[in-house]
Amino acid sequence: MTSNGQSADVLLVMPSDPVSLAYDLSPPLQALGIGYLGAYLHANGCHVTLLDAHLEGLSPEAIAAVVERIRPAVLGFSVQSRTALVEVWHILKSMEARELRVEHLTLGGHFATVSDQAILERLPEIDSIVRGEGEEALLEIAKAVIRGKDWRTVEGISYTHNGHVIGNPSRKAPTEIDRYPFPFREYSFQSLKRVRGILSIVSSRGCWGACSFCASKQLQAERGRPIWRPRSPKAVADEVQLLVEKYNADFIQFVDDCFLGTGHRGSERAAAIAKEILARDLKVRFSIEARSDTVARSSETLALLKESGLAAVTLGVESGVDRTLRTFNKQTSVGTNMRAIKVLKNVGLRTTIGFIFFDPYCTPDELYENLQFLQHIKEIDPDIGLPPCFTELLIFEGTPIKEQLEADGLLRGDWQHDYTYVFADKRATLVYDLWKRFETIRPNILNPLVDTFGLRIPLFDLKSRLLDAWDFDTMNSILSFVETYGAVSEVDLDTFLSELFIRQEEKLRYALVVLLYSGRGVL
Repeated sequence: MTSNGQSADVLLVMPSDPVSLAYDLSPPLQALGIGYLGAYLHANGCHVTLLDAHLEGLSPEAIAAVVERIRPAVLGFSVQSRTALVEVWHILKSMEARELRVEHLTLGGHFATVSDQAILERLPEIDSIVRGEGEEALLEIAKAVIRGKDWRTVEGISYTHNGHVIGNPSRKAPTEIDRYPFPFREYSFQSLKRVRGILSIVSSRGCWGACSFCASKQLQAERGRPIWRPRSPKAVADEVQLLVEKYNADFIQFVDDCFLGTGHRGSERAAAIAKEILARDLKVRFSIEARSDTVARSSETLALLKESGLAAVTLGVESGVDRTLRTFNKQTSVGTNMRAIKVLKNVGLRTTIGFIFFDPYCTPDELYENLQFLQHIKEIDPDIGLPPCFTELLIFEGTPIKEQLEADGLLRGDWQHDYTYVFADKRATLVYDLWKRFETIRPNILNPLVDTFGLRIPLFDLKSRLLDAWDFDTMNSILSFVETYGAVSEVDLDTFLSELFIRQEEKLRYALVVLLYSGRGVL
């Protein structure tokens, strides 16, 4: 592997994603995808350079300069989103301005996989797209290009031939993923430290769920491929030990879609990982992501994981309405979500939930249900972490919900732009529009008051102890207004928002006074 600008057979780039940088509030992580690819290529004799432009904040011009300096035979980009593809386009334009060409240009990643045909039809510069997990396919491409052989027979890729997009047969992914070497980390570790990022581990691949808003099922359900493929407890503990001893990690984020897996097999593996960490006396805390149905039946396993260092769980709740959970194909229920939250509270783990307040088929009554659910779980666990304000369902290429919305005539936009939708219920549209308009003036209330009172408490604590309840109260006012007046004129909406602004500012001012002098927020 090379990382210092020397010549390389392969240059793999994680492009910057401007939208993710603007809206993702979670700590930065390393790009484990290209880390795994680089390690596998290196282990099989390729000279590889890795570049995490997203983490390092590199411009398209800076990346083109690296390409000019090392002159790779194969240039690959990890394309996880539409905006990342736009960034790749800018990089290619910068290369064109320098009159740079490479022997083979390839894409991989989530968005590239589900949009392979559309991308290849519109970007003739792209030689191939590696679909799904790419270790073996990319290695075969690299070897063929370096040796001057034909790469078009590689399984699991798409490419253009005589003006037509060809999709080769899907590649069977190995079930024993311990065979892959640990991902390279050195190339971006200093940048990770600089931005105060978190070291991360993938302990399994795939997800056994089939949520309609996620393309994981399409990405994983290739021919002959199991849905959830775990690494062995020993291999996971070996990597944890490496991060602790070599990189001084005191906190690790497991980024598996579903760390606990499925059924008895998943629980046994999770418990075995905990026992391995304890047996090695590794002093490290970590976080995981999990489904509600798995958590609800895993209290003993979670207690053991906590003993080994588990500190936080991100729980895929998504909704407090059973109809919505069915629309999302969550294969769970509101009752199960409640039980999972209680299990995590009883075990003593900090919980953050994934939650989608607005969906295309919601009604005002269901939005009330969602609001009541959020208020209830805050009573169960006052410190539970909620998403920022009231989020809406985002639509991505390759997802079942996108196809459903298209069939129902609700989908707007296309793959080259952000997909949006219209609500089936016009009253839900009004609730959404009013909230979005209030959201734009929300900082005009919040920021001056926080500055005036000079609060010296962490933002998370302020949100958890006060702002969540304030936002709940605001949404309740909006829902009551829509229920009472239904369709109203723009003048009426402006009047309502002006009155809401004054009322909510007074409530927040009073609550901040109480919080400042008594240590508790009251609305």
